[in-house]
Amino acid sequence: MPYQIILSTDPGIDDALAIIFLSKLKVLKAIWTTVGNNTLEVCTHNAMKLLELLGRKEIPIIKGAAQSLSLNLDFIAEVHGKDGLGNTFLPLPDASSFIWKNLDYIISILEENPGEITIVSIGPLTNLAILLQKASKKTLNSIKEIIIMGGAVNVPGNVTPYAEFNIYSDPKAAKLVLTSKLPMILVGLDITHKVILTEAHIQVIEAKRSPLNEFIAKMSRYYLKFHKRIQGGYLHDPLAAAVAIDPSLITTQDFFIDVILDDPLKFGQTYPTKSREAPVISVGVDVNSEKFLNFFMNTLLK
Repeated sequence: MPYQIILSTDPGIDDALAIIFLSKLKVLKAIWTTVGNNTLEVCTHNAMKLLELLGRKEIPIIKGAAQSLSLNLDFIAEVHGKDGLGNTFLPLPDASSFIWKNLDYIISILEENPGEITIVSIGPLTNLAILLQKASKKTLNSIKEIIIMGGAVNVPGNVTPYAEFNIYSDPKAAKLVLTSKLPMILVGLDITHKVILTEAHIQVIEAKRSPLNEFIAKMSRYYLKFHKRIQGGYLHDPLAAAVAIDPSLITTQDFFIDVILDDPLKFGQTYPTKSREAPVISVGVDVNSEKFLNFFMNTLLK
C-alpha cells in the first residue's frame, strides 16, 4: 500500500521544503493549514502558491485552525519573511482552481482507510487537538501514526530556553495530542538541529535549472541569513516528513512526555516525566544525518 499522508502545516520555509519533498514522492493526500508561522490566511495562501508551482492542484486543501487553543499566538515568525516564503512573493493563484475540503473530509478518509493514513504535523498542534475533540474514538484509532515536528525533550528550546516553537505556539493543544495515547513519533530539536541545509546544497539544487529550483534556492538563502551562526538552515519539517516514509532515519527512545502549562517561565516545555499518567511516546534522540540529507536532496532533484 503506497504511503498516504495528511500534512498539517503552517508554511513557512522549512514547511515549504517538506511540502515539495512529499509532493515529489507523490504521497500527499491533503494539506491541512493552520495558524503558526503566520496567520491562517497567509499560510493557506502559501499552500496554494506551492501547489500551483508544483503543478499539484489536485491535492485538496483544508483550512484549519485560525487561532490557537492557548490564545497566545500573536506573532509572526520573522525567520520566514513577510510572505512566509523567504520574501519570494509568488503570485497568489485563483482560489477557485483548487479543491477545498473541511474537517469532515479528513474524518471520512480516515474512516475509509483504517490503518493506512499517517498524519504529519509540522506546525502547532491545534488542528490535531480539534480533530481529537470532534472525531469518534473509532475514527482516531484508524490513524496509522502521527509524526510531530515539535518539542525539545533533552535540549533547550528555540523560542525560550525551555520551549520549541510549534509546542510553544499552542501548549494546550500539544498537551491534548501528546497525552492522547495514539501512536506517535516526536521529531524535535533533539534531532532536527542535526540536519542542516547549507549553501553547497542550495548550489546543487540551483544548478538543475527550473522555476521550482530557482524558487527553492531564493527561499532557502533567505532562511540561511537567519542561521549565520551555523552556516546553514535547520531542516526541521523535512526531517519529520522523511521519518513518515523511512523511520529508520532516526533512533527513538520511549519516554513519558508531558507539557508544562502552569509555569510562566517553562510554559510549553515538553519534558520526560516519571508519571505513568502520561502515555509513552517515541521520541527521536538521534538521526542518520547523511542518509536523510541524501534522501532529501535526491528527492528534490527528481
